[in-house]
Amino acid sequence: MPRLEMKFLVIAKRALAKEDVALCETQVERASEQQHHYHKLAQKHKKVNKTRDQVKISIPLRRQSIR
Repeated sequence: MPRLEMKFLVIAKRALAKEDVALCETQVERASEQQHHYHKLAQKHKKVNKTRDQVKISIPLRRQSIR
């Protein structure tokens, strides 16, 4: 977790500045939230790529007559 984000957490919750255990628990909670968010994005990305692979669009080429 970046330092800046930790500072924002401490500013938002003043009790975290005094209690190391609470700060650690909050960091773990925030990291698990971020991991869950990343997992959802990865699933969505896989789903989009899978759909693209399944749908094949064939565009017929126009034959140009040679004169």
